[in-house]
Amino acid sequence: MNVQKLRELLEDNFGPQAMVYKDLFALGCWLHVTGNRVVGEKMVKQVLASVPKSGNREYLKALGSNLAGNEVQWAQGIFAHYEVNQLFVCEAALAQQSIR
Repeated sequence: MNVQKLRELLEDNFGPQAMVYKDLFALGCWLHVTGNRVVGEKMVKQVLASVPKSGNREYLKALGSNLAGNEVQWAQGIFAHYEVNQLFVCEAALAQQSIR
């Protein structure tokens, strides 16, 4: 499962404001993967709830149910701002330092 369709739905429905939703989605993914699961899931589900359900109900429901394990891939695929995506890079670097 990927988020290409979600990205397109956001861009088609919100135009220039889609970036706000894409950033919120990616931040939700980041929070979820870093252990802040409740707030991360809420942010992701808020974005999913903002998309018109017509013809997309099952797809959106599947995204909401499959966040765990897909956070990094989905955050990359939503095309959020560079700075938001960098949070994942910083988190990976911190994890590497704690292993040493």
